[in-house]
Amino acid sequence: MPTPRTRVPGAIALSIFVAVPLGSGPAYAQSFVIGNGVTAGQQTMSNTGDTGVVSQTGVIETTGTGADAVRMLGADQRLTNNGLIKTLGGAAANVHSQGADATILNNGATLAIGDGSIGVLSEGNDVDVVNNGSIEALGVATYGIISDAAGGRVDNHGFIGVSGTAAAGLIGDGPDLTISNSGAIEAYGIAAGGILWQSNGLRLDNSGSITVSGPASVGIGASGNDVAIANSGTVNVFGTASTGIGTLFGNATITNSGSVIVEGVGAVGIAAQGGNSVITNSGRVFSDQSVAIYFGAPDATLNLLGGTAIQGPIVFSGSGNTVTFGPALSAVTSFSGTGLPQTVLTGGRPFATSGESVAVVDITGFASSAPLIEDLVDGIVGTAEARMAAPNDDLPNRGRNAWISTFGGIRSQGSSGASAGFSEGLGGIVAGAERRSGDGFLGGLLLGGAAGSTQVEDDAQEIVHRSAFAGGYLGYDAGARFAGANFVAGVLQERSRRRVANNLALDGIETARADFNGIFLSPSVTLGMRLPVATGTLIPSVRLRYAGLFIDDYAETGSDGDLAVSRRDANIFEARGEVALALAPVSTPSQAWQTTLRTGIDAIAQDSGEVSATLLGQDISFGAGGKKMIVRGFAGADVAAEVGAGMTLNAGFEAGYGSDDAFTVRGQARLSKAF
Repeated sequence: MPTPRTRVPGAIALSIFVAVPLGSGPAYAQSFVIGNGVTAGQQTMSNTGDTGVVSQTGVIETTGTGADAVRMLGADQRLTNNGLIKTLGGAAANVHSQGADATILNNGATLAIGDGSIGVLSEGNDVDVVNNGSIEALGVATYGIISDAAGGRVDNHGFIGVSGTAAAGLIGDGPDLTISNSGAIEAYGIAAGGILWQSNGLRLDNSGSITVSGPASVGIGASGNDVAIANSGTVNVFGTASTGIGTLFGNATITNSGSVIVEGVGAVGIAAQGGNSVITNSGRVFSDQSVAIYFGAPDATLNLLGGTAIQGPIVFSGSGNTVTFGPALSAVTSFSGTGLPQTVLTGGRPFATSGESVAVVDITGFASSAPLIEDLVDGIVGTAEARMAAPNDDLPNRGRNAWISTFGGIRSQGSSGASAGFSEGLGGIVAGAERRSGDGFLGGLLLGGAAGSTQVEDDAQEIVHRSAFAGGYLGYDAGARFAGANFVAGVLQERSRRRVANNLALDGIETARADFNGIFLSPSVTLGMRLPVATGTLIPSVRLRYAGLFIDDYAETGSDGDLAVSRRDANIFEARGEVALALAPVSTPSQAWQTTLRTGIDAIAQDSGEVSATLLGQDISFGAGGKKMIVRGFAGADVAAEVGAGMTLNAGFEAGYGSDDAFTVRGQARLSKAF
C-alpha cells in the first residue's frame, strides 16, 4: 500500500524523442479495397483524394526493414481499416501518411514488429487519426502513432500498446496538435511513454487510461510552450524516476479531475518545470515514495478544488507562487521546496497557517444550519397548520381528535459565495391530540421525532440529524375568518463527518468527526379569511414565524487541523403570503373528500451570525452564511378524505424555489380519529 514520503527526487524524468528513418517500397495501387479473405502486400495512394479500405477479414502484410504497409502520398486521402495491417522487420510503418488533410480511421488492428516500427506515421498538416480498434508496436523505439506536422488531431477510443526501450504510445512534434484519449494506452520498457510531445500549443484531453511501466518512464510528457493537458481518466506509471504528467517549458496548464498514481523511487505525480505554470486538481495524485506535485520554476499556481486527494509532498520553487483552495474543500496542506506559497487564496473561507502548512475549512456545513431548522420546523408545524386552516365544511372536524402524521422533505441548494452546494433530506413522525369546541376554538398538543442528513457536494461533509420535539397549537375559527398560533421546541443531535485533504496522510484524506447537540424553538401566528367563490372557497392568509437554533460547542477528532467550534446560533424570520382555493367537497354514500390548491410567496431573513473557532491552534472567526434575505415562490395541494369509522385522512405536498437557488419539496400525510 502506498505510503507518504517527504524526499524530493534529484531529477524529473521525461523520455527521449527518437526519429526513425523509414524505408520505401514499390507502389502497387492508387485507391484500393482489400476484400474479405484477401491478403495483400504494400499499398500506395499517390493521387489527391485517393481512398483505401481494408475489409473485416482483409489483410495487408509486409516484411523487411523499412517496408511500409500503406503509403499515403497525396492530400485529402482517406484510409479505413476494418481488418489487419501488419509489418515485420523493423523501421517500417503500418500506415505512413505524407499529404495534408488526410483521414486515417482504424476500426480493426495494426501490428508493427521490429525495432523502430510505427503503427501510424503522419507527416502532413491537419491530418485526423482516429483509432477505434487496436494499434500495437513491439521493439526498441517503437511507436503507436506519430504526428509530426501542424494542426493535426488524434482521437483514440480503442487500444494502443507498445513494448520496448524508448517506446511510446503517441509521440510527435507537430505544433497546435489536439489529442483526445478515451481508450487505453499501455507502454512498457525503459524510458517508455504513454503520450510524449515536443512542440508548442498541444491540447490534450485524457478521459481513458494510460499505463506505463519502466525506469524513467512518463505517462504524459510535453516539452513545448503553452501546453494544456486535461486528465479526467487514469494515469498509472511505475518505475524509478518516472513521471505521471510532466511539462518542461512555460505557460503550461495541467488540470486533473481523474487519477494520477506513480510508484517508484524518485517518481513524481505531476511535474511542471517551466515558469507561469498552473496545476488545477480535483482528483487524486499519489506518489508512494517521492513527490506528488512539483513546480520547477517561480510564478507557479496550484488550484485545489473539491474532491482533491493528494498523497506526497507538494514542492514549489522560487517566489511569486500562489495556492488557491476552492469551495467544498477542507484541507491541511503542507509544502516543501521553498515552502508555503507567497499568496494563499481561499475565496472567503477561513484558514490558518503554521510553518509550511495551511489549513482551510469549508463553511457549507455551518451555512446549512439555517435552512435545516427552517425545513424541520416547517415539517413539524405544518402538520397542525393544515388542520387549522381547513375550510369550514361538512367533513368531520368537530369535537375531540387524536391523530398521527408523517412528514418529509428534500432540499437541493446551489453554491453561494463561499458556500458550496448541498442537499438535505428530512423525515419525521408526529402524534397529537386536539379538541375543537362548538364556539370555534381549537387547541391541541403534539410530540414526535425526526431524522435526516445533509450532504455537501463533492462528499465534502455529511451531517446526520436526529431530533425530538413537543409543542402546542391554538386556533379560532369564526367561519369567514380564522386565526392560529403554534409553538414547538425540541432538541437536535448532530453527527458530522468532514472530508479533509491532507497530503501527508495515507491516501491523502483524513476524516474529521464530531458529535454536537442543540435546541430549537419556533413560535408562529397565522391570520386568514374565507371567501365563497363559484368554484369553492378562496382562502387568503398571512403567516409570521420565527425559528431559532442554538448549538453547543464541540471539537473535532481525526484531523491534523484540530478544529474546535464555540457555541453558535442561527435565526430565521419568515413571512408567508398564501392564497388557497378549497374546491367544493365531493360526497358519495360511503365517502367524502375535498381538494385544496394553494400558492404563495415566502420572504425569509436568515442570520447565522459569526462562528468563533480554533484551527491549527489559532483563533479564527468567520461568517456561516451571514445575513441573507430570500424570496421563495411555492405551490402545493392538499386532500382531505373521510375514510370511515370517524377517521379522516389528510395528505398534501408543496414545491418551491427561492432566490437562494434552493429547490424544495415537502409532503405530509395525517390520519385522525374523531371521538
